[in-house]
Amino acid sequence: MFLDYFSRARNYLSEQGLKPCIELGERVSESELAALDLSTDMPVPAELRQFYLELGDGFRFIPDAAHDSKLTGWEAMHLDDHKIANTGFVGQIEEDALEEINNPSPRSGPQLLRQEMEKRKRWMPFYGFVGGGDYLCLDLTLSPPPVRFHDSLCWVAIHQTWDFILATSLTDFVERCSRYHFPSPSGAWTSFCRGRSGRFDWAPEHFPKVVAQSR
Repeated sequence: MFLDYFSRARNYLSEQGLKPCIELGERVSESELAALDLSTDMPVPAELRQFYLELGDGFRFIPDAAHDSKLTGWEAMHLDDHKIANTGFVGQIEEDALEEINNPSPRSGPQLLRQEMEKRKRWMPFYGFVGGGDYLCLDLTLSPPPVRFHDSLCWVAIHQTWDFILATSLTDFVERCSRYHFPSPSGAWTSFCRGRSGRFDWAPEHFPKVVAQSR
């Protein structure tokens, strides 16, 4: 299922003269995912389980293997990184929110912040394990879980963006990413997540054009 989206993106990029590459990860078993569930804040939801079972531990997509390419791909997703990001994430959310609430001059209303805190305790980071604490998350308060963005440094302050949704599900997110062949405005996921509210507009004008080149 997921591999089909990446394969179509690879075929399209190849037609543009680029050198895309799909790198499947190490095979993942149901027993490994069951063990992961026992060691993290929450069990892995169905779509993400399917992603790991199908594409493996460490899957990544490279839109152009040329050494000077500026295209951003799908960075490797490892089960070990998932475990680190989802062990104590719930506690960190509460700690951040309570610190802001107890601030003499809180930047968000305490009641609204407590409500958001309880919602984010049901968020699961699934992408963005390269450091910094900014994650793409699955919002497990809904079914299927939509994709949301967690800004580690200032989420407690920017309440205008708390309802920001990138995609209605993980499948929807992968489909939309593969449709636009993985370029992003500034070469980083977070560049088009910060400061937005509502559903993200995936219109082509947000993305740089891929220029066909003969190699």
